Amino acid sequence: MSENNSKLNELVNASRVIYQPIYGHHEWDDKAQRFCENRLTDKKIYDDLSAKLQRPLRVLDLGCCTGYISLIISSWGGDVTGVDSNKSFLDLGEFLAGEHPDYKIKFIHTKIEEFIPKIKNDEYDLVLGLSLFHWVTKEIGFKNRRNTS
Repeated sequence: MSENNSKLNELVNASRVIYQPIYGHHEWDDKAQRFCENRLTDKKIYDDLSAKLQRPLRVLDLGCCTGYISLIISSWGGDVTGVDSNKSFLDLGEFLAGEHPDYKIKFIHTKIEEFIPKIKNDEYDLVLGLSLFHWVTKEIGFKNRRNTS
């Protein structure tokens, strides 16, 4: 086993769950809990907006997990910021991004609700929150809801 494969195995095992496919490593596809390709059936929205702005898009992927979607968008030319609160997921995403040094991608380890207020106007062209809001609601939604009774 090569050093890269050994490190990949270590990072996958550290994340304890393979929630989404491992970008560029189809040998893990059958272990993924969630099939993600249906979320990017075509890149027309990206291409149309990029053409209108006449530049690559600045994309924010909230709840990026291991960066599967972030890495795909970065492969299209996007400048992507992935945010997640799970450090082991982001460590794996960083490793996968390192396999593609030409991609413009960075990962930020923080809670979504702490990151959102720091976003500047016009900082991003496209914001994704795929499979995210039910987790945020579960974690903070009920304790912060107003009593309507």
